[in-house]
Amino acid sequence: MGHRNKTDPFGAGHPAESVSMKVVKRVATASDREASQLPPLYDTIDPGALDALVNSATAGPSSLALRFEYEGYLITVDGSESVSVERRTE
Repeated sequence: MGHRNKTDPFGAGHPAESVSMKVVKRVATASDREASQLPPLYDTIDPGALDALVNSATAGPSSLALRFEYEGYLITVDGSESVSVERRTE
């Protein structure tokens, strides 16, 4: 029986979903589009750096709160890998 960890939370070869992928999927859902219809996230933020920052924050106590805009949405990511998406209104 496998053990659970960040890269394999189910212990059966299933990689954990990256925070950057969560951002894209949540914006796609909120905007009623397919993820493939959105512009690349890297036009807004470096997905690898985002994932690395959040992964380092989840390794220990953290008060990480990162906010950025993507496709008209305010994205908030915290150290527990929670991703919230709010439509920007101006």
